[in-house]
Amino acid sequence: MIKIDVEGAEVEVLEDMRELVRGVKT
Repeated sequence: MIKIDVEGAEVEVLEDMRELVRGVKT
C-alpha cells in the first residue's frame, strides 16, 4: 500500500479503494 504523509490524502486513497472493492463485489 502507498504510504502518504498527508492524512487527508491517505483518507481519500482509502475511500477510493473502498469504491473499487465495492465495484468488484457488485
